[in-house]
Amino acid sequence: MQTLFQKVFSYVPRHTVLLGLLFAVLLFFGFWRISYSPATWFDEGINMGIAQSLAEDWIFSLKIGPGQFVEERSFLITSNYPLIIPVALSLKFFGSGIGAARIPMILYMLLFSGTAYFFVRMVYHNKEAALWTLVLIISFIPFYGNGKAALGEVPGLSFLLLGVCAFYGAQGLRRFFVSGILIGLSVATKPFFVLILPAVFVYEAYRFLKHKKGVLAQSLVFGAGLLPPLLIYFFIIMPEFSMAGLKETLDFYANSYAEANIGGLVAGNALRFLRESTPLHFLFLFLISGLSFIKRFRKGDFLSGSELILFVFILLNVLWYLKTPGWYRYFFPAHLLLFLFFPFALFKLIGRTYALAILACLVSLQTFLFIKKVDEPLYFSQEVQDMEMTVKDHVDFGSDILMINSPSLAFLSDEFEIYQYLQINPVLHFGVDGLENKNGNLFSYIVSGASLSELRLANLETTILESYRPTAQRGHYTLYERTPDNK
Repeated sequence: MQTLFQKVFSYVPRHTVLLGLLFAVLLFFGFWRISYSPATWFDEGINMGIAQSLAEDWIFSLKIGPGQFVEERSFLITSNYPLIIPVALSLKFFGSGIGAARIPMILYMLLFSGTAYFFVRMVYHNKEAALWTLVLIISFIPFYGNGKAALGEVPGLSFLLLGVCAFYGAQGLRRFFVSGILIGLSVATKPFFVLILPAVFVYEAYRFLKHKKGVLAQSLVFGAGLLPPLLIYFFIIMPEFSMAGLKETLDFYANSYAEANIGGLVAGNALRFLRESTPLHFLFLFLISGLSFIKRFRKGDFLSGSELILFVFILLNVLWYLKTPGWYRYFFPAHLLLFLFFPFALFKLIGRTYALAILACLVSLQTFLFIKKVDEPLYFSQEVQDMEMTVKDHVDFGSDILMINSPSLAFLSDEFEIYQYLQINPVLHFGVDGLENKNGNLFSYIVSGASLSELRLANLETTILESYRPTAQRGHYTLYERTPDNK
């Protein structure tokens, strides 16, 4: 006799059951150790601090001292309102803390995964390929390392993919307008996603040359949808708009790392795709997807507009990555998007039987790496929370503390009089210009989250050597207390 459980599931398609299980796995690992996994990023600390200022002070900037906020928003805010506002609301409803700040990220991860599944089903009409896409995404540990942190990559990708889905097969003007709004939200989330606009332009130019009729009107409506999210973005980063300010901002984003040797970076990063495991994984997915596109093209099965837009975006992302310091997070969006193409590409290239074997091996490898790396410092760290408790143990309530390159710790330390100094790159910094508090005295305590020799704060090393003593260290954080002779 069938149990009630068996009877219920006899009416539910197996595919639906698997789909539900996969999203349950995503939810579990999304919320699992959410406050400690992954380790906090420098950028994430800034984003959480901005969200905290918005939630507590209604100011869209970072607090760098009592009543003091960063004025140069265009250089500070690299992830904007589609990320910051949900994080601020989460802090308002669920209280302070890294876990509360990261709750919206789980929702964005669910949104991206669901949209990826929908995209593959819509474009390829293949439920099996869509399911494998979802399995690959959920078993990919960088998805959690980058996706759970309060960063702009996954939110931006979610809006981008939704916009491309709205673009797919669009005929009426309404779909183009909706697509423009969604892609505008993607670019507004993180300026990096402006790379999608050249990809859209390439496809629209191709459509105009081929069809002409109606394409210009559709493109104009798309642009009309794109405009409002971008206007809000510019209003936030430049409340007092000027062409000089815009030029300064664009120059900064063109080389935000202030790197002089661009050629050396490009060469070094290109070699990573032949030497290092994560770039090699990307290259494998890219080559299989590219070969499949070529095979389809030769058979007269041309890419859809949505496929072309995403693939051009992937190419542009890789080219952009080459000029960065080389952190894998900078080609992570392209890496994640390749999972949308890869399963169906394998089916087309080598047939279902061999494709399933390769997919099973790849998922097994990703799962093995997930288990192996899940406790590594990049994916699990209590360092900032340990330092928070250390500061509470050593510092009197209300004392003034200068926190250097420690935005995540500053976010957690609201019971003290916090001042901040953040060095973004060798030539750009925010916060205090010296080592004196508002009363003109040396800070009672200093916490440094970076090597002192790398910082450009005037007389920092000399002053700490002469007037402070180290009292505690946790990971890369060091707490210094002003010596009695200097009080």
